[in-house]
Amino acid sequence: MQLEQALSLRRQHMKLFNPHVSDMNLGLGKSKDIRITANLFKQAVLKYLKKQQVHLEAIEQTTDNMISTPAFMLRCPVRMITHQIASEDSNFGEHGQINWIEAEMSYGASTVHCESSSSVDAVMYRARNYVKSYGPGAFIFAYGCGSKLRAQLRALGISVLDSHPLDLKKVKKHQMTWCANKDGVILP
Repeated sequence: MQLEQALSLRRQHMKLFNPHVSDMNLGLGKSKDIRITANLFKQAVLKYLKKQQVHLEAIEQTTDNMISTPAFMLRCPVRMITHQIASEDSNFGEHGQINWIEAEMSYGASTVHCESSSSVDAVMYRARNYVKSYGPGAFIFAYGCGSKLRAQLRALGISVLDSHPLDLKKVKKHQMTWCANKDGVILP
């Protein structure tokens, strides 16, 4: 597990199990910095999709009570085949048709209960709505995803990807301005 993944998971557990969580500020940085970083991650995904000649629909994000839309809607379904590392000694393949892609600038912490008020609960809520409205799709997690959440998303017909082979130089450069320690290690 990478440092970013471990810290993201730790923060989720602190929010879930610490009775004084309302007294703790577990967020790193200002909302503006977090939003900019998430947008830079989406731009990295978009750049990769364009390079792969994936045609996208123009979508408008809404903030009212309407159904939210994934970050990227595909103009026509795409058959996707991926090879991902399951452990140090093995790989697994994933394939299927997708109609949309959601970009998550986080680690999908599968050890956090979905019944709680957590980011995992929010991911599953959006995932169910996206599948209901748009059919099968994919989630790209910047820092990967735990096995339990991966299985839950796959059961809904959603492919789970990590950020490899995206170019995250701009994301990391921005993170260095607000969430890096004195040694330059980015702490999500």
